[in-house]
Amino acid sequence: MSVSRETSEDDLPGQSELASAIDRQARELGIELREQAAAALAMHLQAVLRRNESLNLTSIDDPLEAARLHVVDSLTLLIALQPPVGPALDIGSGGGFPGIPVALCSGIPVTLLEATRKKASFLAEVVELLGVSDQVQVVAQRAEEHALQEGASYATIMARAVAGLPSLVELSAPLMEPGARFVAMKGRLRLEERERGAEAARIVGLEESRVIRLELPAGGERRTIVVYERTGRPTVELPRRIGAAQKRPLA
Repeated sequence: MSVSRETSEDDLPGQSELASAIDRQARELGIELREQAAAALAMHLQAVLRRNESLNLTSIDDPLEAARLHVVDSLTLLIALQPPVGPALDIGSGGGFPGIPVALCSGIPVTLLEATRKKASFLAEVVELLGVSDQVQVVAQRAEEHALQEGASYATIMARAVAGLPSLVELSAPLMEPGARFVAMKGRLRLEERERGAEAARIVGLEESRVIRLELPAGGERRTIVVYERTGRPTVELPRRIGAAQKRPLA
């Protein structure tokens, strides 16, 4: 199956150029990519950029900047996932970040959870394009819906800047098996949000275990990765109805 193209090949850097940039910047972060991973990451990014006009997958139209701010940014998650453990779930996957890069570079099974059906269909096309359908699956659902069907099924949950920490820990908790990790990717993290995230985590049976701060290569953008572990049981019934975590956070 081929991915529909809305941007011509001539408008994009070659796959090898993008792959080289991704590999070089990953090495600057101390991340050694698996053989052929950089080429697959570049192929994924090219597919995203070709379909961006109709699906609004990214606000970044410069391919090399998109490689840095989407692909390399996603790879920072590997610093927190040591060792990487699956099965893993990417909540609000959008264009497949960070779930596809994590899958390609760690080898763990990953489910991409995306509520927008057109985006989920695109992700399914990309998975087939990359030849990783035996490792990566796509589910077109909200997190609350998925928790009702697949509760306590994942060893790792990840989310990249899709909501505030109090909302994310609540959405993640019912999907986590005992001892599982939730890894939240944020930019600059205000102390107030971190404290509210920790309080919500306590309510849903999680505990903050690690905070990693780093800067992206070239631009120096600050990133914060917050890791939570499932250590207990929630004191509220989860999942709450759809949208409640965002509209009325627990903290």
